[in-house]
Amino acid sequence: MMINRSYLQRSLKNNPLVQFVFIVYILIITKYFEKNKDKWLDFQKERLVKILSYAQKHCQYYNRILAKRVITNKNAIKLLQSLPFLDKQIIQKIGREIYSDEITEHWKLWVNTGGSTGNPLKFPALYHGLPLEAICQMMLYRKMGYKLGDVIVSVGGNRVSETDLNNNIYWETRGNFPYGKVKLSTLYLNISTIRYYWNKLNTTKPQYIRGYPSGITDLCKLAQEKQLPMKFQLKGVYLSSENFTQADKELIGNFFHCPVYGQYGHTESSVFAIQNSKEDFYLCNPIYGYTEILNGSGNHVKVGETGEIVVTGFVEYGLPFIRYKTGDLAIYGGKTEYGETIIKELLGRSADYIINNNNEKIYLVGFIFGGHLKAFNYIEAWQIRQSQVGKIELYIVRGKGYSDNIEKELIELFINNYFTVNVKYVNTIKKTPRGKQKFLIQEVEL
Repeated sequence: MMINRSYLQRSLKNNPLVQFVFIVYILIITKYFEKNKDKWLDFQKERLVKILSYAQKHCQYYNRILAKRVITNKNAIKLLQSLPFLDKQIIQKIGREIYSDEITEHWKLWVNTGGSTGNPLKFPALYHGLPLEAICQMMLYRKMGYKLGDVIVSVGGNRVSETDLNNNIYWETRGNFPYGKVKLSTLYLNISTIRYYWNKLNTTKPQYIRGYPSGITDLCKLAQEKQLPMKFQLKGVYLSSENFTQADKELIGNFFHCPVYGQYGHTESSVFAIQNSKEDFYLCNPIYGYTEILNGSGNHVKVGETGEIVVTGFVEYGLPFIRYKTGDLAIYGGKTEYGETIIKELLGRSADYIINNNNEKIYLVGFIFGGHLKAFNYIEAWQIRQSQVGKIELYIVRGKGYSDNIEKELIELFINNYFTVNVKYVNTIKKTPRGKQKFLIQEVEL
């Protein structure tokens, strides 16, 4: 069954009956998967066979590679591991040959990735079969105690019309599950506008807040600074779309007095991983896709080793993402008995590095966040910029309690790793067009 995604999204936003029926349907399927975790591996193999067989039949590129191969549950994984990798540049080079032949010349629904690597990707959206995205989202909400009628608010980088802005409306209204009845925009959030955001939260009375960690953190800090009253009680928060630290989870959890979960995924809809509230590792759901963590030679790393996350998704059929290199580095933690790939630690993008005076790549997650700096407690926001080898500019929004000793700690961290540092204090850090806060601006290539 082919699913018209744009029709479904429009109906979910505007038709309460469709919303209710859809959520009940998703709840029924989700409960089935929760009760039958011992069948997840079998389902994963079936889905892998389905996406490979579909690509073989409908995509000219894979039709040539797979030729007349017979794909079965027994050989699907081995066959997958023999296939070439994809990344954004390879996809763009191949062109339409990698699209499904169901994608017509005037196909209306296209999806754009954010382009955080500097290389955005546009691809046609086409779904077949079970709505796996909604099922995995429901699994996460049910971990937080979801019940029919619960209200979700999201925090993202959506743009708001000039008319709404002139009326101090900094949000959009949506269809609730799974992306939020109200979507607050991070693009206009500041000390002057926080009261309008907070009033909207108090009148909406959500059970959940989901979205950008930087935006949710800003909500907490600004509301605390203005001493705004909270007239709602959350069941949970879940962070997505940006990197975050355990300190971020703790700050948000303490402010809202609720558990905070993490979710790792991409616009390409090929991996859905959850970080539980009291844990720091992720579990990749096997019903959503097949996840590999590979070294530079293309071989799977051992437990405890670092590699790149490579995914094969079961959601998108317009462009099947088969062995798609995400550019994200992770420490492999093995697999659970249900087939969940364990990401012991998510290290961020392979492009997230700075280059010191010895011409060495220094990856930021281990370097910055692995040091457990006291400075984190006294910085509202910050950004690293590098345009020359060995030289770093730090843009910092100072928080309460920031002092010369904090600055000294930061400078020493970089000097000890062979960098020259220039610290600049600013009032705000400019967000990306999608409302995200970019931690690194890297203009040097090694």
